Amino acid sequence: MPRFPCLRLLVPTVILASALVAISCGQSSTPTPVPPTATPGGTVTKVAVEMTSFDFIPEDFEFSVGETVEFELYSRDIEHDFVVEALGIDWDVKGEERETHRYTFNTPGKFRLLCTIPGHEAGGMIGEIVVR
Repeated sequence: MPRFPCLRLLVPTVILASALVAISCGQSSTPTPVPPTATPGGTVTKVAVEMTSFDFIPEDFEFSVGETVEFELYSRDIEHDFVVEALGIDWDVKGEERETHRYTFNTPGKFRLLCTIPGHEAGGMIGEIVVR
């Protein structure tokens, strides 16, 4: 009988915990687009957008005419909104919540993205959507 039987469990646990820490430290905090997924109506591009005072992360986007995009919006702190007035997009996200919205880009051009919560636009919470 081993003198310290709990050591057999401790060593693998420490190795697993170290690996998880190493993996999580290597990840970027910037959300990245997820590869497009096929749906019965066509392909949908999924994009995660983090909102924090006073940034959209990422802040600039580029899509193709006819492309359908599913935005997963996440507020890290307080209420924000995701507004592209020229396209009729006006989505609210309450503090520390996730919202998912789909939009099909049918109009080419450059469109201003902003947060209309008072003070947020002036604080630099703006971006751009380019549709080619």
